Amino acid sequence: MARANLNRNHASKRIKIIMKALKFAQTLTTQNACPPTQRQRLN
Repeated sequence: MARANLNRNHASKRIKIIMKALKFAQTLTTQNACPPTQRQRLN
């Protein structure tokens, strides 16, 4: 039980980091005004 809780916390932390990285990449691409096809690939 405790181990499953630890794993879930670790996964949520990793997901938060990935979401931050995705948001950062999206802001970079929008600043660079790249074509919409590349922006759709991010989503």
